[in-house]
Amino acid sequence: SIEEEESFKKKTLINLGMAYCLDAEHDSALQQFKKAQEFDSDGNFVKQCIDYTEILMKAFQLKAEGDCHFAKGEIEKAKECY
Repeated sequence: SIEEEESFKKKTLINLGMAYCLDAEHDSALQQFKKAQEFDSDGNFVKQCIDYTEILMKAFQLKAEGDCHFAKGEIEKAKECY
């Protein structure tokens, strides 16, 4: 049925998005989650995946900035990022 096919597509896109997340390919993960939204009637779970990925992206960015400051010996600036 159409419902089963759409459910399968949504699950596949979510799983692919999660795999991209685990590989730290966050932009690709977001693309898959946004595609999955097309097949998500209530949108809640996919929205949570998107929110989580965006938070993860910010955390990765802050860590990278902190690492850069730490490497330069800028300990206080590094602490602000961590």
